Amino acid sequence: MIGEFGVFANANWNIDLVTAYQESMMEIFAEKELGWCFCELHNSDGHLLLLEPVESQWVNATTKPIDLGYNDGSCRVVIEMLESFRKYTMQN
Repeated sequence: MIGEFGVFANANWNIDLVTAYQESMMEIFAEKELGWCFCELHNSDGHLLLLEPVESQWVNATTKPIDLGYNDGSCRVVIEMLESFRKYTMQN
């Protein structure tokens, strides 16, 4: 199982580059039948789930408010990353 993968290192790349990398990795994992998990679902830099910031760290990312039932207040999600993951986690 792949225990950690992602595009981090305090870089603020364009969301298109981030999702292209992410999808390339998940294609390889699917082809090789490898399980995976995504590290850094939430952090203060704004990767996928934004609990504190209102904008993602990724340039040109679209965020949307969501309700996950947290008592910590509102949160947002980066739509492009969520949709990228959805391709590999949801059955057609």
